[in-house]
Amino acid sequence: MPSRLAWLSVPLLGLAVVFGMPAAHADEGAGGESGADAGRDADVGVSLWLDDYDTAMNVGKREGKDLLINFTGSDWCPWCKKLDAEVFAKPEFSAAASKHFVFVTLDYPRSPQIQARLPNPKRNAQLQTRFSVTEFPAVILMTTKGDAYARTGYRKGGWKTYFQHLDQLRVRNRKQMRAAMEVAGAFAAAKGVERSKLMREGLRQMKSFPIDAPYADVLIPLAREAAAPKGPTVDSHTADSQRDAQVLALASLMRLARSTPEEEERARKLDPAAELGLLELAVDAQCRRSKSKETVAAALTAIVKLEKIGIEDKQLAARLFVNAAHWHEGIYRDAKTAAKWAQKAIDLVGTQPEYAELFGRLLNKTD
Repeated sequence: MPSRLAWLSVPLLGLAVVFGMPAAHADEGAGGESGADAGRDADVGVSLWLDDYDTAMNVGKREGKDLLINFTGSDWCPWCKKLDAEVFAKPEFSAAASKHFVFVTLDYPRSPQIQARLPNPKRNAQLQTRFSVTEFPAVILMTTKGDAYARTGYRKGGWKTYFQHLDQLRVRNRKQMRAAMEVAGAFAAAKGVERSKLMREGLRQMKSFPIDAPYADVLIPLAREAAAPKGPTVDSHTADSQRDAQVLALASLMRLARSTPEEEERARKLDPAAELGLLELAVDAQCRRSKSKETVAAALTAIVKLEKIGIEDKQLAARLFVNAAHWHEGIYRDAKTAAKWAQKAIDLVGTQPEYAELFGRLLNKTD
């Protein structure tokens, strides 16, 4: 299953760890070669992939390139192996992507023999924590100033499709990151009408951010101010514009997985009938937080209630239904109910590739 399954992987991965459910990229297999061999240049027989982050950072600064960091489990993660074989090991990919990126593989193997060959496992562990990597493979793009601007994982389609995907992220996300940093810097010092204008611009930008944008963090203080219980306090906001800004800020915080439980509760109170799009985002956020049997039960109750009210966003509804299917399969061991939720998702969005494995498994169980 690909990484970042249309945002689904955030809640499901945590549960996979707690309850032993199928994680997005891990299985119980072993074996395989180190991911450090990915991207080997066929002509000269020399790997373009470095295995030390700090060395790669220095090379990037010297060559004026960004970093492409591949967090992998080379000897146990099947999706990591697929990404290596289908993309990173292809000389065509290396030739195209190396114009913009310095490649670095950070490996987290289970084999003691491979672990012994890692140049700096403690540094790798620090970087895993820094970038909050909990699923594999995780591919992060960042500048040599240390600013991460994109995060992705395995995708089907081969090296060319993957390169085009990375190039789109490089161009679009870098531009968004620069604009966000400019607004955040100006907002911190602004007052009065200018502060109000910058708040509106920051919220406008956040609305278009991809859900896994690392640079969203720079605008979170701005959004928190707008999402405050009484709304933004800038002088030029009327009561209506304050409420609009509050709704937009709460929506962005929840969609980008930056909301607090208090903000999610505020969103529920503002939108009890799911007329503003906040209630469904609050339930989505609740699912991400559900990592125990008790919180999962509460999330399932919320999904059922929301379904009765109606969910405007079909993709979000499908995510919620897929969560319910996973939980019933993995926690409650109820394949029949899990299949019902899976069928509801199919009825909404069809058999989308990112859910195909789950749908096939659940529906086959109940044939």
